Formats: sequence, C-alpha cells, structure tokens
Amino acid sequence: MRTAPLPAALPAVPDHVGIIPDGNRRYARRTWRAKEYAYLAAARKAVEVAGWCREAGVRHLSAFGVSQENIVRRPRDEVC
Repeated sequence: MRTAPLPAALPAVPDHVGIIPDGNRRYARRTWRAKEYAYLAAARKAVEVAGWCREAGVRHLSAFGVSQENIVRRPRDEVC
C-alpha cells in the first residue's frame, strides 16, 4: 500500500537501504497527539518507504526498531 509516488529521478538504485525512525515522541508533542499516534504514523511511513524500495529494485532493506538506550530508559509498557 503506497500513499505517495516514488520520486521521479533516482540517480542510482542502492543495493541496501536502512530505515532508522527517530523523533516520533517529539512529533507527538509538537502536534499535540498521543505518542501511539506518532508510532503508528512512523510504521505507516516505513511501509510506504518499503514499497518505494521494492518498486525501485532495492535488493535489501533494513529497519531499526529501538535502541538499547531506549529499552533501558522507557517505561516497560512502552517497550514490551
């Protein structure tokens, strides 16, 4: 499910793309939304980017979920 088109001009298709989501909680605070809303928005965007990668012919896609630092710092109900 893609919601936006693939950018028209790609100079070269990389073999491997990595997704590192960051700033979800800042986004939630800035837009006066629940952090769960921001996490869902990030997940949807990651799916969109995965679609772009597939369409462009990227062979490998890595997604980083959570840092070890956040696992230790965040409340248990947010991490589990």
